[in-house]
Amino acid sequence: HLGATIRSAQPRDDALRSFLEELPEKTDRIVFLGDMFDFWIEYDGWIRPELRPFVHVLEALSYAGVRLDYVPGNHDFSIESVLKKTCNVTIHPPCIEFRLFGKRFFASHGDRLTDTGCHHRILRRILWHPANLRLYKRLPRSSAIRLALWFSALSRNSKDCATQIHSSDAMRRIGLSLLQSGYDGVVLAHTHMADTTQWNGGQYCNTGQWLHRYTYVTLDRQGLMLHEFFPHPK
Repeated sequence: HLGATIRSAQPRDDALRSFLEELPEKTDRIVFLGDMFDFWIEYDGWIRPELRPFVHVLEALSYAGVRLDYVPGNHDFSIESVLKKTCNVTIHPPCIEFRLFGKRFFASHGDRLTDTGCHHRILRRILWHPANLRLYKRLPRSSAIRLALWFSALSRNSKDCATQIHSSDAMRRIGLSLLQSGYDGVVLAHTHMADTTQWNGGQYCNTGQWLHRYTYVTLDRQGLMLHEFFPHPK
């Protein structure tokens, strides 16, 4: 949720940059599971100033040879061409599937798996409809940004602890059902609650969030593993 007005946002931004800048020596591929931005709407290549430092880090990662994949989340209203052109990011809506180390993996933001109610489907159809996005971009840019920030905050703040726990439990059940369908590993997000569990040799992980804790998932020959990043003290 970069670009959002959230307490401790600046240390979070710095921590994320620090974390990503260390990755070229540790990995050859990064998969972002959506909502890296509190909202993302493209205006002919223009990028909000608050988001440019993160985009510059992505450019550096791509230049260093790291493959970048992005699965859009429910706050990514208009991920189109800018990230691809500037950072060589490959967009994968609504999920990504791949084989690695002889195993089969599935990754997605997860909102389309849990937010299946009628009102969610209608809202998603309205927000993501190309005609509505074109109309929205006709608003003065400053007004459009304020409106998007308000709407994003309303969505984010509506989820109390009980709601998050319920959503996390539902996402875990979905992850386990995907493991039962034949995947060896499943990685989801959206709930803001880091989670991991095993089933019959397979592994489900939820990446959690970078709001108050900095959690992420790695994949190597040993399998999926959930971690927490602790910034170096300045």
